[in-house]
Amino acid sequence: MFTRPILSTLALCAAAASPAIADRFPENTQGVWQTDGYGYVLEIRPNVALAHNVTGTVCVPNMLGALTIEMVMALFPIAATEDENVLHILQSNGDHAMWADRLDALPAACDTPTPNTPMGNFDAFAAFVGQHHTFLPLYNIDWAARVTHARTKVTPAMSDHALMTLMMEMMRDISDPHTMLGRIVDDEWQGIAPDMTDTDHAIAAALKAGDIPADLDLDEYFWNVSVDEQVLQGQGEITAGGMIHYGITGDNIGYIGLRGMYGFAGNDDIISEADSPALDAALDMILSDFAETDIAAVIVDISNNPGGDDAFSRIVASHFTEAEHHAYAKRPLDATRTEFSRFSIAPANGTRFTGPVYLMTSNMTYSAAEILTMSMRALPNVTHVGQKTGGGLSDLLSKELPNGWGLGLSNELYLDHEGTSWEGLGITPEIELSVFPANNLLHGHALAVETVADMAANN
Repeated sequence: MFTRPILSTLALCAAAASPAIADRFPENTQGVWQTDGYGYVLEIRPNVALAHNVTGTVCVPNMLGALTIEMVMALFPIAATEDENVLHILQSNGDHAMWADRLDALPAACDTPTPNTPMGNFDAFAAFVGQHHTFLPLYNIDWAARVTHARTKVTPAMSDHALMTLMMEMMRDISDPHTMLGRIVDDEWQGIAPDMTDTDHAIAAALKAGDIPADLDLDEYFWNVSVDEQVLQGQGEITAGGMIHYGITGDNIGYIGLRGMYGFAGNDDIISEADSPALDAALDMILSDFAETDIAAVIVDISNNPGGDDAFSRIVASHFTEAEHHAYAKRPLDATRTEFSRFSIAPANGTRFTGPVYLMTSNMTYSAAEILTMSMRALPNVTHVGQKTGGGLSDLLSKELPNGWGLGLSNELYLDHEGTSWEGLGITPEIELSVFPANNLLHGHALAVETVADMAANN
C-alpha cells in the first residue's frame, strides 16, 4: 500500500525530449545566470548548458554534465524577458518561473568546486539545508547550532556510513516528506527517506506482529482489493494509464480513485506532454458515464496518492466547477523577490460534474495531491473528508553533494485560497474520518469510503 514520495525529481519531471526548437540557444539567453532562490547557476553556451548548485562558498556542478538544448527545454524550459539581464527558468509544467539574473562570470566559488571529501560533502550539505530548507523554524531547529556541533565530528578518514549517520542525526525532527538524502542504486533508494507517518508506523507494527502477511504487496492490495473488490464490488474500471480507478458504489455515488498525479498516458513515473490530454479525456469519459446513471454525488479519493505534477491537480479540479475560483499561490522563500504565482481553477472545456463532491485524504496524501486538495477545497461544492494530509506541499528542490548523493529540500511557500500555509502541518479536513485505522489496516479504507458514500447519499 502506501508508496513513499521518493521519486527522483528528474525522473518525475523530465519529459521526453521534444524536437529541437533551434540549433543553438538564442543569443539573449546565452551567458551566466543565477536564480533568485533555489541555488542554481546556469551557464548557457551556444549549443550546451552547464548547471551548478551554488550556495555561498559552495559550488557543486550538476552531475548531468553538459545539457543539450533538448534536455534543457525538457527539464527546465528557459524564456527570455524584455529585460536582457533577467531570464525566466520555467518549471516542467511552465506555470511557475524561477527568476534568474545575469552574471558577468561564474561565481568565485566555482573557480574551485567544492571537493569530494568528508568535509566538502559536509559543507555542501550544511549550506544547502541551511539556505534552502526554508521551513526549519517550523520545526524549532537551530540549524547553525547543529552545524557547529556536527562539524567537530567530521574527519578526513570518515566513512560514507559515518557521514550519512551524522547527517541523518542533523536532520532529526524534520517531519517533511520532501526532505531526503541518499542515492538510488539498482532502482532502490539508499539513504534517509522521509519521516514515517502514523500509518507507516502502524504498518510496521502489524508486519512485526504478523497481523499483515510479510509477502503481501500492500499497494496492490489497496487498489486491487480495497478499491476494486470492496468499494466497487468488482464492477469498477481502470483508465488513464492505470492511474485512475472508477465506478459507482452501491449507494449510486460515483467513485474516482487517483493513484498519483502523473503517468496518465501510461508512461509510468515519467511526466510527458501526453499526460494532460489523456487525463482530460479520461475525466470526460468517467463523468459522462456517471451522468448516464444520474449519480447523486462523486467521491474523489486521493487517500493513497504520493503526488506528481501540480498542473494535473488543477486539471482534475477543473472538471468539478461551474465558475473560476482562486485556488492557491506560491513563491520561493529563499528568494529576494516576493511575488507570488497565483493559480485559479477555471471550468474544464469538457464534461464537468458540479454537484456534491467529497474529497478523501489521509496522511498518505502528499505533494501534488495536496495541491489537488487545496484546489478542490476552493470550490463551493466540495467537502473535504478523511485524515489530514502529509504536509509536504513545496516542490522537491533537488541538490547534489560532491560525492553524488542527492538531497531533497522544501523551499516554496504555498498559500491556499484563504491565505493559509499547511506546510509541515497537513491540510485538516472539514469532516475528520479515520481512513487507515491502526486496528484495521486492510479493510478500514473500504469502510471509510462506505461511510462517505452513505453521507453523500443522505445529504
